[in-house]
Amino acid sequence: MNIVSLPVACMTAVSFYVGLYYSLFYLRRQTGREDLFFALTCFSTALYDIFCFMLYNAGSVEEGIVWQRLQFASIALMSISIIWFIRYYAKYEKKPLFIFSTVWFGVLFILGLVVRNDLTLSAENSIKRYVKLGSLTSVTYYEANPGLIYVVEYASLLLGFVFIIYVIVRHYAGGFRRHATPLLVAMGLFFAAAVNDILVGMALYPFVYLIEYAFMLIVLSMAYVLQGEFLDLYHEVSELNRDLENKVKARTEELESAMEELESVNDQLIHTNKNMEEAQRIAKIDMDMAVNVQTSMLPQTPPLLPDWDIALAFLPMSGISGDFYDFYIKNNVLHGLSLFDVSGHGIASGLITLLSKSILVRNFSAFEDEKLGALLEKVNAEIEDELENVDNYLCGIVLRFSGGTVEYVNAGHPDLFVRQESSGKVVRVRPNDGALRGMPVGIKGSKPVYDSIRFNVNRGDILLLFTDGLLEGLNADGQEFGMDGIKNSLKNTAGNTAREILDDIMRDFNRHIRNSGAGDDIAVMVLRKK
Repeated sequence: MNIVSLPVACMTAVSFYVGLYYSLFYLRRQTGREDLFFALTCFSTALYDIFCFMLYNAGSVEEGIVWQRLQFASIALMSISIIWFIRYYAKYEKKPLFIFSTVWFGVLFILGLVVRNDLTLSAENSIKRYVKLGSLTSVTYYEANPGLIYVVEYASLLLGFVFIIYVIVRHYAGGFRRHATPLLVAMGLFFAAAVNDILVGMALYPFVYLIEYAFMLIVLSMAYVLQGEFLDLYHEVSELNRDLENKVKARTEELESAMEELESVNDQLIHTNKNMEEAQRIAKIDMDMAVNVQTSMLPQTPPLLPDWDIALAFLPMSGISGDFYDFYIKNNVLHGLSLFDVSGHGIASGLITLLSKSILVRNFSAFEDEKLGALLEKVNAEIEDELENVDNYLCGIVLRFSGGTVEYVNAGHPDLFVRQESSGKVVRVRPNDGALRGMPVGIKGSKPVYDSIRFNVNRGDILLLFTDGLLEGLNADGQEFGMDGIKNSLKNTAGNTAREILDDIMRDFNRHIRNSGAGDDIAVMVLRKK
């Protein structure tokens, strides 16, 4: 780890802690908007420092470009939060200019993340810069020269800070010298740091970048200003409280004082109760919206096809599910299907199902001539990139159909069952050596290799796919339904259609768990070859 990155790591911790403190402070007061935007400034500064830390420790230009791009994104967010902090702090009345600045930096934020060519950052326009700081240490920057969009963002940042200085000077001239002075000093040091970084970027002289330290100074100056206002308010309230106590002591009896305290507590309870009810209402709206989005993205009924009879059971444990599935149909012929289970629960897992479903269907269509193992490796790489800062992963099965042949790949998922019409046997589909399960999808740095196998199906054969919610259902004694329970249920069913077979399996499952309830999301598919 580069020693120059250590101060940046410390600044990250400081910014995050201060941001958390003031966000909680705002949530408790809910009156001072400057507290909110100061907290957002701290969080965006912490993000910027994290990306600086990673850039200092980058080992290649390609890696450095990733962190450069995120640096510019965090600068756009930081600019928005600082501008609004200054507006509420200085009580500047002209709001349209601040709205325009927000929209402008929002556009730059989006363009910086979406546009990936010479207009932003490109490996072809890169430079490896080596800086030696005397005999103390040295720094190597793997970065690209900013393109037009980021040059515009730099210029917008400087113009924005010129306007901020103007607002602060007006505030200073309005009689708030003690509070405005630290901000003016910090903005002046920011400009000095910005000039240094521009000259260093132009290779006019070797030195480290200083703007991350300047941002830290801005955060500290903003904290100092808010602390000063809070202390002034505290002293004013303390003085008023002393006068009030003297009057109460002289003119009010002890019982009246107790009654006032009780009324105050009652008001606080009513206010707290209203806040809790509102929070619950918003949480329910959010959950209902997430459920509706996921429901609209998943097939609610199985397709009616000439070659397969299909039945489906989809039972989320709590509204939104981490399980998802899809059918890949072309010209009314089933070409494939997938069934996956995202780790974890709740809205986060539900959102990942939508992202992963889109990636799967796109790759299945684009690489229909490749083996499923290679296809799943492409899917894994894409999902791993998308879930860069998320710890969730996916287990699942993908099938591809071609007449009476089924190609099968497994990513850490429970095995597929097949019941043969000719013999009545139920088998778990595996290669001869039993080693088919690959690693789950989306695990950072795993680079798994997936193998697929092919097997034949005849008329009347039944395929059974399921997520681990069916497998792990517990009865009152803590015993799982298990692979044996699923296998026996499939073997003993007397159903003739996929729907009847699925109903028998779910009936056996519910009989096993009785009143215990499912402990996880459940998705089950039954396919019967016509």
